[in-house]
Amino acid sequence: MEKTRLMGLSECEKLFKVNKRTIQRWAEDVPEMRSTDGVYDALEIALYMIGELNKPGTTDKKSNEMGQLAIKKMKAQVKLLEREAALKDLDLKERKGTLVVYAKINREYTELVTRARQRLLPLAKKLCNRLSIMTSVPEIEHLLANEIHEALVELGGGVDDGEPDI
Repeated sequence: MEKTRLMGLSECEKLFKVNKRTIQRWAEDVPEMRSTDGVYDALEIALYMIGELNKPGTTDKKSNEMGQLAIKKMKAQVKLLEREAALKDLDLKERKGTLVVYAKINREYTELVTRARQRLLPLAKKLCNRLSIMTSVPEIEHLLANEIHEALVELGGGVDDGEPDI
C-alpha cells in the first residue's frame, strides 16, 4: 500500500461523505482497504464505492442517474488520488535525491558548455600576437598549456590540481 494515498478515518469520512462506521464495515469486507496502523487506502475505498454503485438492482431511473453521476465523481476522485500520489512520490524521491530532473541536468550542462565556449574560444585571439613572435615549439606548447590550464581551473570553480601536463 502506497503511503501517499493513506488517510485517517476522519479524512476518509470527509472525502467520501460516508460515516466512519460505514468505512470500517467496508474495510471488514476488503482487508486491503485498511492497514495495520489504522489508516485507510483512499484508492481502495473509492474503487469499492464504484463497485457498490455499479451493482444492478436499482430500477428507479432517477436513482440510476444519481448512481451514474456518483460513479463518475468517484472515478474522478480515483484519478485525482492517483495523480496526487504520483506527485507526492516524485516529490519524495526528489527530496531524497533519488530522482534527478532531466530539465535541471540539461540546463546545468548547457550552462557549463556555454561557459566553456565563452572562456576557451577567445584564447586564439588573445594569444595570436604572443604566438607569432615565438619560435620554439616547447615555448609555444608551454604557453598554450598554461592558458588552457588557467581557463580550465577557472571553469572548475578555482580548483587547481597542479601544473598542466605538457
